[in-house]
Amino acid sequence: MSAQMASATVELDETLGLMRASVDVSNVEGVQAAGGHYVNVHTPAYPNGELRGQIQ
Repeated sequence: MSAQMASATVELDETLGLMRASVDVSNVEGVQAAGGHYVNVHTPAYPNGELRGQIQ
């Protein structure tokens, strides 16, 4: 288990159905962005994830 921490800000525009997120990992050692990040949207009908978007 790592004791390192990062922070994220997520903004949701319910009118347009848009979400904007930013993640600050500047204090985490060894971070590499290799396309392994994604967004997973959970709903009551699909609690394990209804939509998944890969971030490249």
